[in-house]
Amino acid sequence: MIFDSLAELESYVRGVMDKCAGICAEEMLEIMREEIENAYSSYSPSMYSRTGDLLNTPQIIQADSSGMTTEFVDNGGWYSLVGRTAGQHFFALEGVEAGTYWGRGATNIYSFSAVKCYSNIPDKYKKCLISFGIPIQ
Repeated sequence: MIFDSLAELESYVRGVMDKCAGICAEEMLEIMREEIENAYSSYSPSMYSRTGDLLNTPQIIQADSSGMTTEFVDNGGWYSLVGRTAGQHFFALEGVEAGTYWGRGATNIYSFSAVKCYSNIPDKYKKCLISFGIPIQ
């Protein structure tokens, strides 16, 4: 590629960085969903019916040339079923992680997702940049 100005080069690189951040943020969501699936497969509920809504909690907060941020987002649609908190809002993923609800042990969805993202995404981002012609080492 030949650029006519430094501004043109910078614009191209920032555009590629934006695209790669979006691609990598989507990969981060997949990692997060896989960890939820792993937790789902290790336990069958007896007190409630599983809706699969936890799979919708991973969300892209930001993905551009300045970085990528994903989070497990509380959609506000969960409520405690029993005990002194019955009927009150309750983020189900927090209960699953803590292992204090539903007679099951704690999960590691947050930590396992973070470890996989921190170990996989930088290399994926670098490969993405290279695939768009950015000579990075």
